Amino acid sequence: MTDKGTDHFIHNPLRRKYMDRLLAVQDGRCFWCERNFKQHDLYPQIDHRRPRRRGGSNRYENLRALCKTCNSQKQSRTEAEHIMWMSRNTEKFYRVVFGD
Repeated sequence: MTDKGTDHFIHNPLRRKYMDRLLAVQDGRCFWCERNFKQHDLYPQIDHRRPRRRGGSNRYENLRALCKTCNSQKQSRTEAEHIMWMSRNTEKFYRVVFGD
């Protein structure tokens, strides 16, 4: 696959394979905001559901494709912690992701 969504930053064949699978499963959309990567000219980033620094692995089951904005908003929180954060900061999250 040589589209803009994967080739520009994934040089490791295993990571490229994971990203291709993630994009297929997620229908080419960010896991959190659901914006389409191609339609919105976004580059997908690999995110760890459970961050590596908190005991997460690089296994496929622990990975998600996120846009840069959502990945930076999630920081090193687990998915459960991020859901709690989003429930308290919904307006802030949508303002950052989608603009005013």
